[in-house]
Amino acid sequence: MPFFKGEFMDLYKIEDELSYNFYMMPKGLFEGKYNKLSAEAKIAYMLIIDRLKLSKLNTWINESGELYLLYKREDLADMLGVCEKTIVKILKELKEFNLIKERRQGLGKPNLIFVSKIEEGQRCQNKNCKYYNSEIENNTILNLPNITNQEITKTTSQEWKNLQGNNNKFNNNNYNNNSVSLYEDEMKELEKIKKKCELDYLLKTDEYRMKPIIENLLEIMYFSKKLKINNAILPQTLVREKMEKLNSGIVMYMIKKLNSLNEDEGNNIKNSTNFLISCLYNAITEYYSDSELMFKGEFC
Repeated sequence: MPFFKGEFMDLYKIEDELSYNFYMMPKGLFEGKYNKLSAEAKIAYMLIIDRLKLSKLNTWINESGELYLLYKREDLADMLGVCEKTIVKILKELKEFNLIKERRQGLGKPNLIFVSKIEEGQRCQNKNCKYYNSEIENNTILNLPNITNQEITKTTSQEWKNLQGNNNKFNNNNYNNNSVSLYEDEMKELEKIKKKCELDYLLKTDEYRMKPIIENLLEIMYFSKKLKINNAILPQTLVREKMEKLNSGIVMYMIKKLNSLNEDEGNNIKNSTNFLISCLYNAITEYYSDSELMFKGEFC
């Protein structure tokens, strides 16, 4: 008999394992001056840091090599379950603590957001902030140069070139208005691939631990400019084209292959992420080849 009665709840038991995807909340946000940050601001910073990983992968930087990201206010509001007016207050709070800086693009385009590292054991250094400590000299934590409109144009043009796989660092051409929508379209396409893989089905099987792992593999494969598979370096366009063929059958095929590895083979794996990416990529071809052979064997 269950201890708790009434409404059904699937409570954790001792033999269960945590198999969720997790955001990483920096511990520094709960120490020193950052104790004064609201809970919503801390969560927003966590989401922004998570989005920054994508910027690093796509080399979205300004002329000083500083990473920036694009995060529409309405998207952040949806994530936090608040209105856009509250998001404005949250971003203002993060600016007061010198955790982010924004640069306007205008013309309805989202601001560029630059992110500062958490400073351990220091008080707020912004004189306009109510938590400012006058005993500390007001040195700006985030070393951002003055960025002109021309530099913004160069930066966002570079973003477009990077998304197309071009390694040229800067481009003097005019900003392409499709760059932000292209990023959004890419995220939608990736979600379509994940949906075809039916990863939620894994939660109902003994392979439930593989769901967050495979989600991570798909994201790396989709956004990597180049991908090393075995001894070959494959371009992003080819990898994405191949990923369009992914489905739940291929995912289970790969997992079955992994389970067939003996202990010695497993111990010889040096880079588990690269190994798993290669397994998933190769499984696409192997799955269709094996299916074709099986079909011929049954009907020939």
